[in-house]
Amino acid sequence: MDSVLILVPKTIKAKHPSLASMKFIALCKQSNINFEIHTSNKIANTPPDTIFLSTLFTYNSKKYRNVINFYQQLYPTATWRIGGIFASLMPQYFITNFGIQPFIGLSNELDAYVPDFLELEKHEIVTDKLILYASRGCPRRCEFCCVHKIEGEFEPIRSILPIINNYKEQRDFSGLVLFDNNFTYHPYFNDIVNEIYESKLPVDFSQGLDNLVINEDQVKQLSKLSWGSQSQNGTNYIRFACDNWKQINGLERSLRLCKEHNIKANYFAYFLYNFN
Repeated sequence: MDSVLILVPKTIKAKHPSLASMKFIALCKQSNINFEIHTSNKIANTPPDTIFLSTLFTYNSKKYRNVINFYQQLYPTATWRIGGIFASLMPQYFITNFGIQPFIGLSNELDAYVPDFLELEKHEIVTDKLILYASRGCPRRCEFCCVHKIEGEFEPIRSILPIINNYKEQRDFSGLVLFDNNFTYHPYFNDIVNEIYESKLPVDFSQGLDNLVINEDQVKQLSKLSWGSQSQNGTNYIRFACDNWKQINGLERSLRLCKEHNIKANYFAYFLYNFN
């Protein structure tokens, strides 16, 4: 790759900047690759030989089509590196419509990089939240869920402290958002919670805790944390997943434990409707 164009379209709405894009920026910097970032359709200063695009959800398909068509017409010989949720779930869409073979799943090479927040801030894509994963994948393989298709087997990491420290070298953050798909199963749950506590950052477990397995000892650990929001000026929640009506009792038990141990947060539950 001699010249890279990184597409981060602002037409695709998201609460947080694209982690994959920020990691790819870090890769380019560390590899001394020239790159340019576009947040809207326009002509590049230097014709790219590679175009990078990380996709989110399938309901944005028309917006992605607009972006890809625009740049394919401008740079028909460029190599495309497309990945992310949409590309992993519907690779045939990109093959059929654009002749692009997307990357499917999680790139371990890219995931190893520390995201570069500062470059996207130059393009007014800003977050004051430190975003990370303490684990990838999920031990469950629920029929309705695509996590195992995208991230594979459950892989926890031993410590998030080095990641937090690397992030803080860039700038200060007002809170921490964990994107773990099922943090409740983490084998180093207590250690990770202690590291969050030591960071002194309010936390949001954005994907929800598993009310089927969370226990009182875990709730006691969580009770020492400060709770934050996913976005600036948002509501501080502790979140739980409730995937069918049979889990209502488990949700009630989880909420009771939170109250008994004086967790100072609002309560939020993800309810899956009409699957079974």
